[in-house]
Amino acid sequence: MKKDSDREQATPTILVSIDRTLWHRLGLSRWTYVRSLRRAGAQVRVFDYAAVSGNEDTDQAARTLLEGIGGLVLSGGGDVDPRLYGGKLESSLAVRPQRDRFELALLKAAEARDLPILGICRGAQLLNVARGGSLVTIRTDTSLRREHGRWRWHPVKLEPDSRLASLFGTVRLERVVSYHGQAVGRPGEGLRIVGRSADGIAEAIEPSAPDESSWLTGVQWHPELSPRSRVQRRLFTSLVAAVRSADTDG
Repeated sequence: MKKDSDREQATPTILVSIDRTLWHRLGLSRWTYVRSLRRAGAQVRVFDYAAVSGNEDTDQAARTLLEGIGGLVLSGGGDVDPRLYGGKLESSLAVRPQRDRFELALLKAAEARDLPILGICRGAQLLNVARGGSLVTIRTDTSLRREHGRWRWHPVKLEPDSRLASLFGTVRLERVVSYHGQAVGRPGEGLRIVGRSADGIAEAIEPSAPDESSWLTGVQWHPELSPRSRVQRRLFTSLVAAVRSADTDG
Protein backbone atom coordinates (compact mmCIF):
# COMPACT_ATOMS: atom_id res chain seq x y z
CA MET A 1 0.00 0.00 0.00
CA LYS A 2 1.31 3.46 -0.89
CA LYS A 3 1.91 5.94 1.89
CA ASP A 4 -0.13 9.15 1.85
CA SER A 5 3.03 11.15 1.11
CA ASP A 6 3.71 8.97 -1.94
CA ARG A 7 0.18 9.40 -3.24
CA GLU A 8 0.38 13.18 -2.83
CA GLN A 9 3.52 13.18 -4.98
CA ALA A 10 2.03 10.96 -7.68
CA THR A 11 1.68 12.64 -11.06
CA PRO A 12 -2.03 12.96 -11.89
CA THR A 13 -3.33 12.40 -15.40
CA ILE A 14 -5.58 15.06 -16.91
CA LEU A 15 -7.56 14.64 -20.12
CA VAL A 16 -7.68 17.57 -22.55
CA SER A 17 -10.46 17.37 -25.13
CA ILE A 18 -9.46 19.37 -28.21
CA ASP A 19 -10.97 20.61 -31.45
CA ARG A 20 -9.83 19.68 -34.97
CA THR A 21 -8.77 23.24 -35.75
CA LEU A 22 -5.71 24.34 -37.70
CA TRP A 23 -4.34 25.48 -34.33
CA HIS A 24 -4.23 21.88 -33.14
CA ARG A 25 -3.25 20.30 -36.44
CA LEU A 26 -0.14 22.49 -36.51
CA GLY A 27 0.84 21.01 -33.15
CA LEU A 28 0.29 24.20 -31.19
CA SER A 29 -1.85 22.48 -28.55
CA ARG A 30 1.36 20.91 -27.25
CA TRP A 31 2.77 24.38 -26.65
CA THR A 32 -0.33 25.74 -24.96
CA TYR A 33 -2.64 23.40 -23.05
CA VAL A 34 -0.20 20.52 -22.72
CA ARG A 35 2.77 22.67 -21.72
CA SER A 36 0.74 24.58 -19.11
CA LEU A 37 -0.56 21.42 -17.49
CA ARG A 38 2.81 19.69 -17.52
CA ARG A 39 4.43 22.69 -15.89
CA ALA A 40 1.76 22.45 -13.21
CA GLY A 41 2.80 18.85 -12.53
CA ALA A 42 0.34 16.76 -14.54
CA GLN A 43 0.58 14.05 -17.14
CA VAL A 44 -1.58 14.99 -20.10
CA ARG A 45 -3.69 12.87 -22.39
CA VAL A 46 -5.03 14.70 -25.45
CA PHE A 47 -8.18 13.41 -27.10
CA ASP A 48 -9.75 14.34 -30.43
CA TYR A 49 -13.52 13.84 -30.47
CA ALA A 50 -13.33 12.67 -34.11
CA ALA A 51 -11.71 9.45 -32.89
CA VAL A 52 -15.12 8.35 -31.59
CA SER A 53 -17.04 6.28 -34.12
CA GLY A 54 -20.59 7.34 -34.88
CA ASN A 55 -21.65 3.77 -34.08
CA GLU A 56 -20.31 3.86 -30.52
CA ASP A 57 -22.40 4.38 -27.41
CA THR A 58 -21.32 7.96 -26.61
CA ASP A 59 -21.91 7.74 -22.85
CA GLN A 60 -20.01 4.45 -22.58
CA ALA A 61 -17.16 5.77 -24.74
CA ALA A 62 -16.86 8.80 -22.46
CA ARG A 63 -16.81 6.67 -19.32
CA THR A 64 -14.18 4.38 -20.82
CA LEU A 65 -12.00 7.32 -21.87
CA LEU A 66 -12.06 8.73 -18.34
CA GLU A 67 -10.79 5.52 -16.76
CA GLY A 68 -7.55 6.32 -14.98
CA ILE A 69 -8.11 10.06 -15.51
CA GLY A 70 -8.05 12.46 -12.55
CA GLY A 71 -9.29 15.68 -14.15
CA LEU A 72 -10.82 17.11 -17.31
CA VAL A 73 -10.03 20.19 -19.40
CA LEU A 74 -12.42 21.28 -22.15
CA SER A 75 -10.50 23.47 -24.58
CA GLY A 76 -11.41 26.22 -27.03
CA GLY A 77 -12.64 25.83 -30.58
CA GLY A 78 -15.71 26.55 -32.69
CA ASP A 79 -19.13 27.63 -31.50
CA VAL A 80 -21.35 25.47 -29.33
CA ASP A 81 -24.39 24.39 -31.33
CA PRO A 82 -27.08 27.04 -30.66
CA ARG A 83 -29.78 24.38 -30.90
CA LEU A 84 -28.60 23.12 -27.52
CA TYR A 85 -29.78 26.32 -25.82
CA GLY A 86 -32.42 27.74 -28.16
CA GLY A 87 -30.13 30.06 -30.14
CA LYS A 88 -29.93 30.81 -33.85
CA LEU A 89 -27.72 28.59 -36.00
CA GLU A 90 -27.21 31.18 -38.74
CA SER A 91 -25.19 33.47 -36.45
CA SER A 92 -22.71 30.73 -35.51
CA LEU A 93 -19.39 29.55 -36.95
CA ALA A 94 -17.54 26.22 -36.95
CA VAL A 95 -20.28 24.32 -35.15
CA ARG A 96 -19.32 20.69 -34.49
CA PRO A 97 -22.36 18.76 -33.19
CA GLN A 98 -20.28 15.59 -32.81
CA ARG A 99 -17.89 17.39 -30.50
CA ASP A 100 -20.76 18.88 -28.51
CA ARG A 101 -22.35 15.47 -28.01
CA PHE A 102 -19.15 13.78 -26.92
CA GLU A 103 -17.98 16.54 -24.59
CA LEU A 104 -21.39 16.72 -22.96
CA ALA A 105 -21.04 12.99 -22.34
CA LEU A 106 -17.56 13.58 -20.92
CA LEU A 107 -18.95 16.23 -18.58
CA LYS A 108 -21.71 13.91 -17.42
CA ALA A 109 -19.24 11.12 -16.72
CA ALA A 110 -16.70 13.43 -15.07
CA GLU A 111 -19.28 15.00 -12.78
CA ALA A 112 -20.61 11.58 -11.84
CA ARG A 113 -17.11 10.83 -10.56
CA ASP A 114 -16.69 14.32 -9.05
CA LEU A 115 -13.57 14.96 -11.14
CA PRO A 116 -12.06 18.46 -11.14
CA ILE A 117 -13.11 20.22 -14.36
CA LEU A 118 -11.73 23.30 -16.13
CA GLY A 119 -13.47 24.82 -19.15
CA ILE A 120 -11.51 27.28 -21.28
CA CYS A 121 -13.26 29.59 -23.77
CA ARG A 122 -15.60 27.23 -25.64
CA GLY A 123 -15.18 24.82 -22.75
CA ALA A 124 -16.59 27.37 -20.30
CA GLN A 125 -19.53 27.96 -22.61
CA LEU A 126 -20.25 24.23 -22.85
CA LEU A 127 -20.12 23.92 -19.04
CA ASN A 128 -22.87 26.53 -18.89
CA VAL A 129 -24.98 24.92 -21.62
CA ALA A 130 -24.64 21.51 -19.91
CA ARG A 131 -26.32 23.04 -16.84
CA GLY A 132 -29.20 24.46 -18.89
CA GLY A 133 -27.73 27.93 -19.36
CA SER A 134 -27.64 30.01 -22.52
CA LEU A 135 -25.02 31.73 -24.66
CA VAL A 136 -25.01 35.05 -26.48
CA THR A 137 -23.40 35.82 -29.83
CA ILE A 138 -21.10 38.84 -29.74
CA ARG A 139 -19.55 38.77 -33.21
CA THR A 140 -22.43 40.82 -34.63
CA ASP A 141 -21.47 43.76 -32.39
CA THR A 142 -18.54 45.68 -33.90
CA SER A 143 -17.25 46.99 -30.59
CA LEU A 144 -17.44 43.63 -28.82
CA ARG A 145 -15.89 41.86 -31.80
CA ARG A 146 -12.99 44.29 -31.77
CA GLU A 147 -12.36 43.76 -28.06
CA HIS A 148 -12.95 39.99 -27.80
CA GLY A 149 -12.46 38.52 -31.27
CA ARG A 150 -8.94 39.55 -32.24
CA TRP A 151 -6.55 38.04 -29.66
CA ARG A 152 -6.58 41.30 -27.74
CA TRP A 153 -5.65 41.86 -24.11
CA HIS A 154 -8.22 43.30 -21.73
CA PRO A 155 -8.92 43.41 -17.97
CA VAL A 156 -11.39 41.27 -16.01
CA LYS A 157 -13.08 42.15 -12.75
CA LEU A 158 -13.80 39.26 -10.36
CA GLU A 159 -16.42 38.97 -7.65
CA PRO A 160 -14.66 39.49 -4.28
CA ASP A 161 -16.27 36.39 -2.74
CA SER A 162 -15.43 34.09 -5.66
CA ARG A 163 -13.02 31.19 -5.58
CA LEU A 164 -11.16 32.71 -8.50
CA ALA A 165 -10.55 35.97 -6.63
CA SER A 166 -9.18 33.94 -3.74
CA LEU A 167 -7.07 31.81 -6.10
CA PHE A 168 -5.59 34.77 -7.98
CA GLY A 169 -5.27 36.93 -4.88
CA THR A 170 -6.97 39.88 -6.60
CA VAL A 171 -10.36 41.08 -7.80
CA ARG A 172 -8.93 42.50 -11.01
CA LEU A 173 -6.89 40.75 -13.67
CA GLU A 174 -5.23 43.49 -15.72
CA ARG A 175 -4.38 41.43 -18.80
CA VAL A 176 -6.17 38.37 -20.16
CA VAL A 177 -6.22 37.35 -23.80
CA SER A 178 -9.40 36.17 -25.49
CA TYR A 179 -10.71 35.25 -28.90
CA HIS A 180 -14.36 34.23 -29.15
CA GLY A 181 -17.68 34.88 -30.85
CA GLN A 182 -19.97 33.49 -28.13
CA ALA A 183 -20.15 34.10 -24.38
CA VAL A 184 -22.13 32.94 -21.39
CA GLY A 185 -25.58 34.53 -21.23
CA ARG A 186 -27.97 33.15 -18.62
CA PRO A 187 -26.03 31.08 -16.06
CA GLY A 188 -26.90 27.41 -15.87
CA GLU A 189 -28.34 25.71 -12.83
CA GLY A 190 -26.02 25.92 -9.85
CA LEU A 191 -23.62 28.30 -11.61
CA ARG A 192 -22.93 32.01 -11.29
CA ILE A 193 -20.94 34.54 -13.27
CA VAL A 194 -17.96 35.64 -11.16
CA GLY A 195 -15.94 37.60 -13.72
CA ARG A 196 -16.79 40.23 -16.32
CA SER A 197 -14.92 42.45 -18.75
CA ALA A 198 -15.40 46.21 -18.68
CA ASP A 199 -18.06 45.95 -21.41
CA GLY A 200 -20.09 43.43 -19.41
CA ILE A 201 -19.15 40.18 -21.15
CA ALA A 202 -19.13 37.16 -18.82
CA GLU A 203 -15.54 36.02 -18.35
CA ALA A 204 -15.72 33.40 -15.60
CA ILE A 205 -18.24 31.02 -14.05
CA GLU A 206 -18.13 28.75 -11.04
CA PRO A 207 -20.63 26.96 -8.77
CA SER A 208 -22.97 29.35 -6.98
CA ALA A 209 -22.69 27.24 -3.83
CA PRO A 210 -19.30 25.54 -4.22
CA ASP A 211 -18.74 22.25 -2.48
CA GLU A 212 -15.37 22.25 -0.79
CA SER A 213 -14.77 18.73 -2.08
CA SER A 214 -15.33 19.64 -5.75
CA TRP A 215 -13.51 21.85 -8.28
CA LEU A 216 -15.26 23.27 -11.33
CA THR A 217 -14.31 26.47 -13.12
CA GLY A 218 -14.94 28.04 -16.51
CA VAL A 219 -12.97 30.99 -17.90
CA GLN A 220 -13.68 32.75 -21.18
CA TRP A 221 -10.10 33.85 -21.69
CA HIS A 222 -7.08 31.70 -22.59
CA PRO A 223 -4.75 31.25 -19.59
CA GLU A 224 -2.62 28.80 -21.58
CA LEU A 225 -1.57 31.72 -23.82
CA SER A 226 0.01 33.52 -20.87
CA PRO A 227 2.68 30.98 -19.85
CA ARG A 228 4.89 33.65 -18.25
CA SER A 229 2.13 34.94 -16.01
CA ARG A 230 2.47 33.60 -12.48
CA VAL A 231 -1.12 34.61 -11.80
CA GLN A 232 -2.52 32.71 -14.79
CA ARG A 233 -0.44 29.63 -13.94
CA ARG A 234 -2.31 29.39 -10.66
CA LEU A 235 -5.37 28.18 -12.55
CA PHE A 236 -3.50 25.10 -13.74
CA THR A 237 -1.65 24.45 -10.48
CA SER A 238 -4.94 24.69 -8.60
CA LEU A 239 -6.54 22.17 -10.95
CA VAL A 240 -3.64 19.75 -10.52
CA ALA A 241 -3.73 20.22 -6.73
CA ALA A 242 -7.45 19.45 -6.74
CA VAL A 243 -6.83 16.25 -8.70
CA ARG A 244 -4.13 15.19 -6.24
CA SER A 245 -6.40 15.97 -3.31
CA ALA A 246 -9.27 13.98 -4.79
CA ASP A 247 -6.95 11.05 -5.45
CA THR A 248 -5.61 11.14 -1.88
CA ASP A 249 -9.11 11.34 -0.40
CA GLY A 250 -10.17 8.39 -2.54
